[in-house]
Amino acid sequence: MTVEHSLRARFAVATLGLMFAACAQWPLDALPRPSAVGSISGRIRPAANEDESSRETLVHLSAVDHSRARTARSLESGMVEISIKDGRQRPEIVLVRPDEPLRFVNRDSVHHKLFTADRDNLFEVPLRAGERSEPIRLRSEGFLRGFCRMHPDETFSLLVRAVDFVTRVDPEARFLFEDVPEGRYRIRAASVHGETAALPVQVSRGRRSDLEIPLDPGS
Repeated sequence: MTVEHSLRARFAVATLGLMFAACAQWPLDALPRPSAVGSISGRIRPAANEDESSRETLVHLSAVDHSRARTARSLESGMVEISIKDGRQRPEIVLVRPDEPLRFVNRDSVHHKLFTADRDNLFEVPLRAGERSEPIRLRSEGFLRGFCRMHPDETFSLLVRAVDFVTRVDPEARFLFEDVPEGRYRIRAASVHGETAALPVQVSRGRRSDLEIPLDPGS
């Protein structure tokens, strides 16, 4: 072997040694891994009494084992807002997590005084024309129906629920959750009529579950 070949061999061995040493010190969490996620799709089956007011529907997922879920909404910060316009709530149904700040915005030229009669989430919000309310926080989970003391025909609906993922159905009443960590979940739908009972769903790596959820509250 010539001197030149010997030097090249020694250099190659040294380079490999450095590479192995670097890999041995590399954090395991930093190494690329296959994504253990799946997806859930489906459609909402309308309730028997469905009308124009029930077309806006939320679908939400809650992990049975919360330690395995990466909460989409937990990465969001800021205020949940409900607008009152022409005496109607916008959006028609809103989900707020326990202790998440909620604010009402009056886009009318008249005053409102909003309140709930739910003993676990009592509040009364005076809302002058064109103004925003102070933030409130609701702590007990459940479906809430609210009213206006100044306009008895006005109502609003909101859902207080600790969820991991939430979406709105499209005009075809379909929904899609992507990149959901594998595991067991409970899925529910909610509209101005109320919230459905929870259905179990299993998310598996690389697979899509397709569901149909009846919109009858409590079904």
